[in-house]
Amino acid sequence: MNCDRYYAARALSVNLPTRGRLTGFRSPGQHSSPNSASSGRHRQFPSDCLDKRITWVFHSPMLDYLKARRWTIAALVAVLAVTGGIELAMGRLPLGPDGRFGFWEGDIWSSENSQRFADPYSFSHIVHGLLFYALLWRVAGFLPAQRRFLIALLLEAGWEILENSPIIINRYRSVTISLGYNGDSVLNSLSDILMMSLGYLLAYRLRPWQSVTVVLAMELGCLLCVRDNLTLNVIMLIHPIEAIRHWQMAGHPGA
Repeated sequence: MNCDRYYAARALSVNLPTRGRLTGFRSPGQHSSPNSASSGRHRQFPSDCLDKRITWVFHSPMLDYLKARRWTIAALVAVLAVTGGIELAMGRLPLGPDGRFGFWEGDIWSSENSQRFADPYSFSHIVHGLLFYALLWRVAGFLPAQRRFLIALLLEAGWEILENSPIIINRYRSVTISLGYNGDSVLNSLSDILMMSLGYLLAYRLRPWQSVTVVLAMELGCLLCVRDNLTLNVIMLIHPIEAIRHWQMAGHPGA
């Protein structure tokens, strides 16, 4: 029996002809009885409908997409697990000093900044992914896309581990506006890797001019909202400019 006709019959509560004896359906010449299930309440589920459901579950486009990229997903999970393990061994706290989970912290001057899942600097890590994609496409375009993504993951994970080392933490505290910076929580650090992955995926999907537009929008947006972005962060870490620092400090609530 046709699957679509079966569901139509269920909706309208009518009998349909069948090829054989199924509960609730009459074969030619078969008479109904008062106790028969001709009302359709006990109709047998057609095998072709069951096949359709099984096919949809095990061969859905989303599942096929994930299966085709299972090694990429496995690499991402492995990098997250190893990075988290290293940072815990370094003494980093899973959820920050207060041990409380939080999804978003928008105040860059707060002690909770870099402790929650996301904060304004998450946009900088999305930009990381967009830039990593462009860089690796340029210098390692001969490699398969999955290997280039793995390289991007390792670069980001390496930076997260270095960023949470005493040398970089002290550098942030001495030359940037992050005066009270004590490093990221493990949650925030792993989130940064996920944000980079999101940026990398965006660059993979977007056209070059669209990626450039996204980068400019995020950099300008952060500059206007929190007076900081990836560009200024790099400048202040490598070659601090006092005029930039004064301008950034003017945004402090107590200034």
